[in-house]
Amino acid sequence: MPEASNWKVLRHDPLARLSPRVLTVEGDLPNMALKRRMTLVQRDDGSLLVHNAINCDAATMAAIDALGPVSLIVVPNGYHRLDCAAWHARYPSARVVAPPSAVKAVSERVPVALTYPELALEPAITVSLLDGQHPRMGEGVFRVRDDDRSETLIFNDTLFNVPHTGGFGGFVLRAVGSSGGPRVSGVMRLVGVRDRAALAEALRREAGREGLARLIPGHGGVIDADAGAVLRGVADGLSRPAG
Repeated sequence: MPEASNWKVLRHDPLARLSPRVLTVEGDLPNMALKRRMTLVQRDDGSLLVHNAINCDAATMAAIDALGPVSLIVVPNGYHRLDCAAWHARYPSARVVAPPSAVKAVSERVPVALTYPELALEPAITVSLLDGQHPRMGEGVFRVRDDDRSETLIFNDTLFNVPHTGGFGGFVLRAVGSSGGPRVSGVMRLVGVRDRAALAEALRREAGREGLARLIPGHGGVIDADAGAVLRGVADGLSRPAG
């Protein structure tokens, strides 16, 4: 268990199950209108893959621990490091995983054991890097298939689904093209995308996957209706201005 001073909890929603394998928690970011999302995937051996870890309150952590041991802590890019060290301290036997582009940044907080290409998972859980991204971002997409053959795609900063909101924080998100529904945000286009056409094609391939049931963004609401059509719309939107 990490020292209490290292386990800082911000406001978050309850743990929610989306499918037999997939659970999620949405929580606040410090001093930002933007929220973040943690996703947990139950593996065949009963252990958990934790994508974009968020420090949660005692009751939520007890519920997570009741699901099974944490075996993998995924840090999806070099900017999503806020709670990874606290999680690794709490679960020292878990291996930290990051895309190759994030190893240097993540290693400043916690040792990285594996990169995405080195990660060996069961057939129901796969991960691939996404084409068209800038080398400094290099995010991937995790795919989780349940026994009924339905599939969940887990993104990070590549997919936002943040509504327009009021206030100064909402104004900022809108001004930088980060709100207004499913999209590749304006900030991501600026710092994370090198080839929009290649990323759009990669998203269209994911949109065509058999049994696609839901999309989990790194920021914003889960998309569980017409997931393929929504993702194709996100791909098409890369050819338009971000606002």
